[in-house]
Amino acid sequence: MIGDAIDIRAPFDFACVTFLIACVYVRFGLPYISPESMSNKKPGRQGIAGFFAPLKILVPQRMRSANGSVKKHYGVVILCAGIFLGVLATDYAPLLIQMYATAAFDFDQADNGWLMSEFAFMRSIFLILLFPRIINFGRHLMKRTSSPAPEDSDDSSISTADTQLPTEPGDFDAATGEQTDVEPTKPLPSTHHREVGRFDLIFLRWSLVVDGALTTVVAFATKRWHIYLAAFLLPFGSGSAPAAKGVITDMCSESQRADALNAVTLVENIARLSTQGLFGFVFSSLAGVGKAYITFFCNAAIAVIGMTVLLFSRFPPAGSTLVDEDAEETGEDQD
Repeated sequence: MIGDAIDIRAPFDFACVTFLIACVYVRFGLPYISPESMSNKKPGRQGIAGFFAPLKILVPQRMRSANGSVKKHYGVVILCAGIFLGVLATDYAPLLIQMYATAAFDFDQADNGWLMSEFAFMRSIFLILLFPRIINFGRHLMKRTSSPAPEDSDDSSISTADTQLPTEPGDFDAATGEQTDVEPTKPLPSTHHREVGRFDLIFLRWSLVVDGALTTVVAFATKRWHIYLAAFLLPFGSGSAPAAKGVITDMCSESQRADALNAVTLVENIARLSTQGLFGFVFSSLAGVGKAYITFFCNAAIAVIGMTVLLFSRFPPAGSTLVDEDAEETGEDQD
């Protein structure tokens, strides 16, 4: 749009100015929070150990079941595999549509500009307005329909609340710079996070199915307006990335959540690099024989495979807890 209105260099100048404005806003608009002021902030790992810390998330976790036995939990490992396949299938879609529209329908620079503007606009509308409402509604519905576990009943909650509430002065967590008294509060049960994360996992699975179905529709396009319609519909399957981050943070222990987000980012970046090489080769090979549309079927097939992998990713069973290895190491060091 800007390139058509001004010149071909204008979009780059506009992007540079927008980036500088964003930097100024971040510098003066957001408050600075020092790491030392954060409650329960433990020192981070240094050197090589800190660099490879997110990779620890990609190994099976230790889980203590209700009867006390320790087992391996593969939920996070399978989740990361599904995320990899999901990004591998979905991240190349915008570029794939542009190349297919150029090869099959003779789209020029202006046409591709309008096409990507439509795609970006609809994606922002979905992620800003529709996605949060869908997640909130699904979580609320999941809480209403889920039956309470035996350990979450009124009698058990009363008995466990007394043992979990802080009663000694040293157990209270005072904010930095304040000496006000803190009223003991009941810790949030782990089942609450699992109820919230279960819908996110369901949404993640079906988001890949929707994305695969919408990607398949592009292969049947016979007119130019079909491509614009596909760019309008494809963003409705773009909620898998934020949903994946919500699922993995609920599936990990408290001390591992920062590393879990870093691990997801690492997996997504590897998938983005892989999808460009993979589907770039597939598209060029099929376009050489006049069957470039088959690339969309390959793309949708990988999305369905990713959804199938996510079917095997589950939260720990009720009554079980994840063994926090970092907390155990910290306790041993203190001893």
